[in-house]
Amino acid sequence: MRKFSNSLFAGAVLLGSALSAGALTSPLTENQTFTGEETVSGVKFTINDGVTLTVGDGVSASTLTIENSGLNSAGSITEAGEPLANNGKIIVSKGSTLNVIRNDYVQWASASVAGNIDIYGTLNTKYAEKSGSGSYDGYNLSVRVDKTMNVYGALNYENGAMSISSGYGSENGGIVNLYDGSTTTVYKVVFNGSSANGATLKIEGNAVFKKANGGNVDIVVGTSTRGSKIDLSTADAVAFGTMSLQNGSNFTFVLGNNVVSIDKLPVSGNPERLIFEDFKNNIFQIKDASNLSIIDGETLRVTNGSTFVDIALAKDTALAEGENWTITSEGFLNVVPEPAEYAMILGAIAIAFALKRKAAALTAKRGR
Repeated sequence: MRKFSNSLFAGAVLLGSALSAGALTSPLTENQTFTGEETVSGVKFTINDGVTLTVGDGVSASTLTIENSGLNSAGSITEAGEPLANNGKIIVSKGSTLNVIRNDYVQWASASVAGNIDIYGTLNTKYAEKSGSGSYDGYNLSVRVDKTMNVYGALNYENGAMSISSGYGSENGGIVNLYDGSTTTVYKVVFNGSSANGATLKIEGNAVFKKANGGNVDIVVGTSTRGSKIDLSTADAVAFGTMSLQNGSNFTFVLGNNVVSIDKLPVSGNPERLIFEDFKNNIFQIKDASNLSIIDGETLRVTNGSTFVDIALAKDTALAEGENWTITSEGFLNVVPEPAEYAMILGAIAIAFALKRKAAALTAKRGR
């Protein structure tokens, strides 16, 4: 296996096959298909807008590794030290592998910028280990505004979180599609930014979505993040870990016919709203509901000791007059008629039953 340093970016040729006969340089300015097995390293490898890098030819297995030390051109560790900046498109062919590795840790920095990626084979992305205690605040393979990552094969994150961004004021957020039969391993997904359409994570069919240890993936909705959503309209039952809603955020779940659950719902500051499209009763569950209650049939109260935060609940269609939100002891959110309407319904049933008994008694009397 060959390992190229910065000389690669000056125009060195990857010796894979006739399909990769052109020079693989940074920035990549022409469409390129790579075959073989190589490692390239340096400050950053950039793919220009409108240019496609294809890893593998779909026939023989190929492996391309792009890594860096996290250093910028001045030799300092910075957020700009990401190994990959994909402004064009990457296709990872079936049977082939792309590895993207950042060999340092910088808080809030991205390991790489995903851009548009279609993964039919395997993409492994690794962020260096964080030193010290506390949560892992690195983003690994960020999907930014107007970019789409489609996973048909396998996507594996080692350290760092998947970040899907909207970009404040932009028209469309990043999109991640996890298709039926695919496998994605990541410990946390972070939604950031605010836009008309927001960022989207869509899970289809029986796509596997899990932590490396097999646990449920955590979700974070960042401060003032609005318009983003998780689309589960065509998914099998999906279980998430902790879902953290931060100050000023709202978030949407698009539901289907299968149960969606989250383990726990912690909040930070004052989140605004949880929105449900295609809502049905007994379909959305917050498993740890011990600190949750419904206030005035409209808001979800999250209590933490002597303090609480109220989050508005909404459907894509307005509640009918007299309808109210409720939460069961098992944590299922439901919409039901108010207690007075329950009494009316029960009263109507009782009247109907009494009339039926009276009619039966008259019929029996006539038959004597």
